[in-house]
Amino acid sequence: MGECNEYIEKVYLSPEVEKLIKSIHPEALQDDLRQEMAIALLSIDCEKISKIWASNGLLGFTIKIISNMAFSNTSQFYSKYRKNDYQKAINYLKSQVKLPTLNNNLAIIANEELTKKFTQDQNQAHEAILFNYYVEVRSCDKVAKHFGLPEKHVKDVIRKVKKELKKICISNY
Repeated sequence: MGECNEYIEKVYLSPEVEKLIKSIHPEALQDDLRQEMAIALLSIDCEKISKIWASNGLLGFTIKIISNMAFSNTSQFYSKYRKNDYQKAINYLKSQVKLPTLNNNLAIIANEELTKKFTQDQNQAHEAILFNYYVEVRSCDKVAKHFGLPEKHVKDVIRKVKKELKKICISNY
């Protein structure tokens, strides 16, 4: 076990790891990243660390761990440290920027148009049904799977209905 700790310490103090960690921003996360990297290495079985060291691969292995932690939005490091920073930044930006509001009259006009589509021919009703479900699930793929239709068809219908609704809303605005 002692030799594994020595290997990890050598990698921990290596100039390559130092350089990589110094390139990560924000700077405040660098120490946390270094500690999380050490914890990750220490949690690996000593026999595996010894094999990686023997093949001269521990430095590369460590660099991959750091890269995954720092740049992957699915890593535990991201969840623990970076995600909160991003969420705070997003919340701050939202508080500073006046977001556009949708005129309620436009929503009423769009709903009336969709209701008309239901009472017209079968094709228009088909379009309205697909579009209403799309508004609910926000995914052409989910609509296609739900109704057993080709995704391309669903995308074409959604695009067509959006274009129609946009045209009607613009002409009535």
